[in-house]
Amino acid sequence: MKDLEELVQLQRRDPAGPDPRRSLGILRSMLRDRGEEIAEAIRHDLGRCWLESWSAEPGLALAETQYALKHLRRWRRACRCRLSPPMIPGRVRSRREPYGIAVIIGPWNYPAGLLLSPMVSALAAGNSVILKPSERAPATAEVMFKLIEEYFPKETAAVAGGSGDVARWLVANAADVVCFTGSGRTGKNVMADAAKRPVPAILELGGVNPCFVSRDADLRASARRIAWGKYLGAGQTCLAPNHVFVHRSVFGDFVSELGSAVKEFYGENPMESPDYGRIIDGAAWDRLEGMLHHGRAATGGTGSREELYIPPTVLVDIDDGSPLLHEEIFGPILPVVPFDSLEETVAGTGKGDDSPLAVYGFSADKRGMEEMLVRNTRSGSVTVNGTLHRIVSSSIGFGGVGGSGFGRYRGIEGYRAFSWERIVLRKNGRFEMPLLYPPYRIHRRFVKFMLKHI
Repeated sequence: MKDLEELVQLQRRDPAGPDPRRSLGILRSMLRDRGEEIAEAIRHDLGRCWLESWSAEPGLALAETQYALKHLRRWRRACRCRLSPPMIPGRVRSRREPYGIAVIIGPWNYPAGLLLSPMVSALAAGNSVILKPSERAPATAEVMFKLIEEYFPKETAAVAGGSGDVARWLVANAADVVCFTGSGRTGKNVMADAAKRPVPAILELGGVNPCFVSRDADLRASARRIAWGKYLGAGQTCLAPNHVFVHRSVFGDFVSELGSAVKEFYGENPMESPDYGRIIDGAAWDRLEGMLHHGRAATGGTGSREELYIPPTVLVDIDDGSPLLHEEIFGPILPVVPFDSLEETVAGTGKGDDSPLAVYGFSADKRGMEEMLVRNTRSGSVTVNGTLHRIVSSSIGFGGVGGSGFGRYRGIEGYRAFSWERIVLRKNGRFEMPLLYPPYRIHRRFVKFMLKHI
């Protein structure tokens, strides 16, 4: 870890930290010039097509960088605060300050994008950055190391390779703020390590994202949007619908529409489709293959371990207590379950520690569905008549609640998450409000009056 110790010392050398506008300008140049290399590495690791590899990761990060540069001056502007009586005469302002070193630990499913998006927020806030990519996506980790080293001075940004032990060392010894994307189990360990120092943690932990289709929904449009959200990236997306509850009266028709959507998107044999990705590795394939036995495949079914392929699959005949309804599937397997009462089904979804990252609802009554989901669920976001559409934004903060994590990156929410508020009070050097100091000769009623105006 000697190299890492030297890197940390280098990044701490300047207490003021790197210039945010210059840092973001370097990142923008890197993504414009070399985004294609990142996309190619993602294709190599996950078998994704160019559109999914580029637009969801370097392309989206480039858009976020440009958005941050456009709004950075406003975000960094100090705010004047209201004076309380004991402060008079004087002036008080709040301003945002960088934490110092931001350690960003990325996952394998979006191995560049979920490093780059938090990096935009961290650099905008004035931090230096150490990125820890996932070793399960080695081609992407290698290209990120090469590009960050080529474009950035080490005192501004660097990449640390290695296993989970490196990530733990960084949290324990380097981070002034840590951002982790991954499983809930590992996220709890990251939070525990951060608490020992303590340093703030931003956690994005995914979740069991339910989807509800009412009897009045447009079944074809709903099926297409759900299938797109589920099977993009072969289902290895934290915001993907995990399972779908459908009103019993339209259950058969909806399942049929899902099958039609899969065929329309990926053809008769999705294995031959250039637009359908692969499972990350054999361990993930084995886990997903075991899930296929928890229902009957209405579409898809068993794939090929050698090719790391599982087809877009729709499962029916799911038991009420099936783990598919309570665990994050994180793959191209979509359980579909009928219901009789929408309100009762919605009310039975996860809350508290089981709060999902997203909840989806489909209905012709958009307002009614929105009100029901907001009233009866607890989630990082609610989307009506859509799925992954929510993620394509540079201005809206992204994150979860409860078991799906906390903290935000992207837009002004990301800027705030990677910075802290400093209050600066400047009082008059000579004049002071009387009666502040002992011996006290101030009436109680006057004290209570002043407290009302603090």
